[in-house]
Amino acid sequence: MKKSAAKITAAVLALAILLPLQRLAAGESVQPSPALAPAACAAQKPAVFPRPQTDTAGLANAARTAAVQPERPEETSLPQTAAPAGRSRTASQEPAGGPVGAIEFGGAWAEAAKRGIHNLTSAVVDTGWEYPELIFEYDDDAGVHRTVYIGLYVDEANGILIGRQGEGAFRSGFDFDTRQRLMFASYNGWERGLGFCALYDALAPLSATLYDTQRVKFSYGGRDWMFQIWKGFYFGFLTGAELGLYTKPESRPVEFYDCVEDGDMAEMSMRLSKGDTLLFERQAQVHWWMNGFVPAGPNPARSLTLEGSVRFEDPQMLAAFLEAFDAVCARAGISYGVEDGLVSFTW
Repeated sequence: MKKSAAKITAAVLALAILLPLQRLAAGESVQPSPALAPAACAAQKPAVFPRPQTDTAGLANAARTAAVQPERPEETSLPQTAAPAGRSRTASQEPAGGPVGAIEFGGAWAEAAKRGIHNLTSAVVDTGWEYPELIFEYDDDAGVHRTVYIGLYVDEANGILIGRQGEGAFRSGFDFDTRQRLMFASYNGWERGLGFCALYDALAPLSATLYDTQRVKFSYGGRDWMFQIWKGFYFGFLTGAELGLYTKPESRPVEFYDCVEDGDMAEMSMRLSKGDTLLFERQAQVHWWMNGFVPAGPNPARSLTLEGSVRFEDPQMLAAFLEAFDAVCARAGISYGVEDGLVSFTW
């Protein structure tokens, strides 16, 4: 009986999660929950990372603002609605600002399973921020109506799910474009603290990840820099591409680079195709690690075409980059052009 109940609960949860995502992918609007009055959400100002800006200074300021975790408001009453048969309803709700990581999210549902899950629904609610938040609502065995805030915000105009504080959905380090079936790196994901070195590429095949990569190393402003590009398949079932910008002090003898800080991020864009088929496209954004991964199967790198761009605002930095990039392009068969500091290439 317990196994059957667990299977039923899992199936219901899956449906509740997939339904709004399917509507987003189809370009439909996900309706706000009628059970939550605006006053119930007014106290919450979630620290969701704002949309990327075209200037790095503005983006850095936004990141500092988003890093402040909002206070969790007191429980507020919900309007009375019909209680499940045989049970009375107590008007209460879970405090907002709930689980944002996969572990916390799983823990919240484990607790919900103990309480009993009835009349499970999903919806989006206005949080007073730029994007509404995806929530789940259910009634427990005692008839208490509960709301679980999961820290996922919905950009309905673009069909994108955004995690709190730029950490990605469920703190995965990745947000999701439901229309392109695309996962892509957020700004403040845990991966940003790892830096980069050639050893990471050498170990990639252990995870069924095979790609081609090119590194462009140059010096500028008293620091060593590296711009790296990748294309290929990842973890045996994803096809993707990456553009990354890294730096290190000239005094560091080891070839280990740090992911650039906010003020050093660059505007990047990319398109990945297989033959005449466009797999995905990323519009120009200021970032440190522009990428995209789609479940398109294990396509080898040689079958993929990566069109990318990176912008350098400083003419001296552009010149230093181009000197190194030209040699890499000649060796790897990459074509490129330059216009007003924007370097566009096809590989």
